[in-house]
Amino acid sequence: MKTLAIIPARAGSKGVPGKNLRPVGGIPLVARAIETAKKSASVSKIVTTTDSEDIASIAREWGSEIIMRPRDLAADNTAMTPVILDVLQRMTAKNQEFDAFTLLQPTCPFRLPEDIINSIRLLSEHNADAVLSVYQAVHGHPAWMYKMSANGQLLPLDPKLANARRQDLPKIYQRSGVIYTIRCDAFLREEKLLLDNAVPMIVPQERAINIDEPLDMIIAEALANHEAYPYS
Repeated sequence: MKTLAIIPARAGSKGVPGKNLRPVGGIPLVARAIETAKKSASVSKIVTTTDSEDIASIAREWGSEIIMRPRDLAADNTAMTPVILDVLQRMTAKNQEFDAFTLLQPTCPFRLPEDIINSIRLLSEHNADAVLSVYQAVHGHPAWMYKMSANGQLLPLDPKLANARRQDLPKIYQRSGVIYTIRCDAFLREEKLLLDNAVPMIVPQERAINIDEPLDMIIAEALANHEAYPYS
């Protein structure tokens, strides 16, 4: 399966300014995504889509091709779908066609090459349109979540499970940003990441860390330097 690795790395970020160039384990986030794609040996091409010359320079240095996206695709409220469409359309304009793409967001620094390989394998084995990474939600189980009423009363999100023991709770899985591997024709047809004909790829919770806030960066750096985890 001919697969394109797409690494989205714009300059702006409100939660962690300049986060795509911030190092985790001594390596910039965008570089970690590129290196993981290269080590997987399962992608045909790696492209980084960015609006930043600084990010583009680092991405080139680590072995990625560059697509300089227009500013209207690099705003805080820009969805991922038009960014991917822009990449695929540019590839088509160069007569470069792919069966699938894998979206590797730099903000998930702990994906492994095997994750990319497995996602492509699952896509083929299940004849699916998409593979999405998920992790088992333990501490954030909906049974322990509440809504707030108009008068300030706590209302269980799921009253049937509010008093259940942890051991009796059904397994719940939360989508992570580690992997979105999607068939190009399905994406172009539906123009969305969350396709109906999708299968999950379960990853451990520590690999599902997504850096959105300063605390996430602190946790990521701690994991990258912890001897128990092979993420440095």
